[in-house]
Amino acid sequence: MTDPLHYRKLVEAIASQDFAMVDELHQSLPVEQAEQYEKYLAALFAVLLEDKFKDGLDHEAIIAFVDELRERFRDSEPRFKAFVVEGVIRASAGETHIFDDLPQEEIIPSRVQVIGTLAMDGTSVRSDLSKLLTVADELMNDLGLVGGEPIIRR
Repeated sequence: MTDPLHYRKLVEAIASQDFAMVDELHQSLPVEQAEQYEKYLAALFAVLLEDKFKDGLDHEAIIAFVDELRERFRDSEPRFKAFVVEGVIRASAGETHIFDDLPQEEIIPSRVQVIGTLAMDGTSVRSDLSKLLTVADELMNDLGLVGGEPIIRR
């Protein structure tokens, strides 16, 4: 079993945009850990969105954030897919039926783009990232690492 610290290191590498380290850590992740890692990303995604939208999460706030992301990733590869990112955010905010209509292979890359953005503070990693990773760890423990998607708690 992979140490949960491996997941944290992966997220820290994503946040610091150390893509060589992301690739190295991702390659060293045992195949049997993929599902658990995806759930960890989902938990962290929910935690970071809760923090981002602490003043309220509504359709207009989601659209404004997706527009910010669209501008940030306009020249990125893989191509930024605003519709998918909006869908993943809305699904994580409670409209879980949207997950059924999203291409499964695009959910994780969309989460990684959002996590990478929200884990930054300007051009450096957020000073409170470790605290947010701990909250994601707690959410994972609350879920027991089985079933369901972490949902933004309001």
